[in-house]
Amino acid sequence: MISEAPAPPADKLAILVWAADPGRPELCATPFYFAAAAAAMDVEVEMYFTARSVELLRRGVAETLLTCCARRLASMLFYLGVFD
Repeated sequence: MISEAPAPPADKLAILVWAADPGRPELCATPFYFAAAAAAMDVEVEMYFTARSVELLRRGVAETLLTCCARRLASMLFYLGVFD
């Protein structure tokens, strides 16, 4: 039986972002979550955007995105008077 040594941990990660469409904000968080987790482990991260995900790089687009759950939560908090 031949035993292979485990691969060394990666020191670089490339993430291809293509399905994160601003029209579907629930898909947008995952690539950034993985990038942040890798960076926290001192891994160099590069993110490449293609297709509709390029829209996320336009000024003002990402800042306005909310998932349907976040909208509901914001509406409830506003209704309860948390926001004046």
